Amino acid sequence: MLFYKRIYDYSSILLKNNLLTINNLSMKHPLNGEISILGDQRELTHREWIWVWLKLKHEGLRLPPEQFDTPAMRTAIVEYFTDSPALRIQLRDELRPQISDANLRWISDDDEEQLWWIRENLADARLMHESRAGRRSSPISHAYDEVIWSPRDAVIAAVDYWDVELDTKELVVEGLRIGWDERVQRERKFRWFTKENESEQCDLAWVWLRKNKPHLTTGQRPFTTREDVQIFFDKLRLSDDEEKFIVNTIRARWSQRKNREKMVGKKQCNLILSNAALKSLDKFSSQKNLSRSQFIEMLLQEEAERSRGIKK
Repeated sequence: MLFYKRIYDYSSILLKNNLLTINNLSMKHPLNGEISILGDQRELTHREWIWVWLKLKHEGLRLPPEQFDTPAMRTAIVEYFTDSPALRIQLRDELRPQISDANLRWISDDDEEQLWWIRENLADARLMHESRAGRRSSPISHAYDEVIWSPRDAVIAAVDYWDVELDTKELVVEGLRIGWDERVQRERKFRWFTKENESEQCDLAWVWLRKNKPHLTTGQRPFTTREDVQIFFDKLRLSDDEEKFIVNTIRARWSQRKNREKMVGKKQCNLILSNAALKSLDKFSSQKNLSRSQFIEMLLQEEAERSRGIKK
């Protein structure tokens, strides 16, 4: 019995010494702060510091935004953990491996449309997972509220802060990447939309659909932007062939309209020229970087101007 008591006393002394050593290290290295969180010498990555920041904000610690990733922040965190050692242990245990940076390179730094799309679809993925798992995860909205890091960092922080298994996150992020790639491919079908003609093009698309595919427009609002058109087709989930046919048909109608506008004040005329004359016409029009009709019209204008000069 005495033997076991000695072992227990010796173990207690070792444990106390280890805790004192960790606390002393924390106080000796207040600018690193990693030791007070992880209990080892590893430095936290930028993404891990964001994760810790969000966790502590959620716990109620008031951290001025301008102090993020500064010695003052690390000192404040070390002092906070000194008063709340259990929280330090909790965060150390919760700080799991995250998705590798390589698997997040597809996320843009400045593509606002992509970043917003990821936010929306990540929220949908979370809700679906929570519904299947029967439990709610910690909210991530405050990851977007901070203005101390970039929008890209905020999106990645929302992924990192989501308290689910790593393989679940990896599957969701890979699904988002594939979904975004498919969206980009679909967007190429609408690149003929231009800012200066967007309103007119949207009106043409809506009128054509109402006339030729009225069942697709039931309960829908007329388009006002290219984004409206893309969202419309995204929600329909037509086959690739059907969507391609509709979009190409509308685009052809737009091209016909613009060509008719260009033909205002003009009339088609057929000329019969010798092969030699045609060869010369092609040569001279090519030198001027003009079409055959444009070159002939230029010659007629020059002749008209010359005739007016002679009459004067």
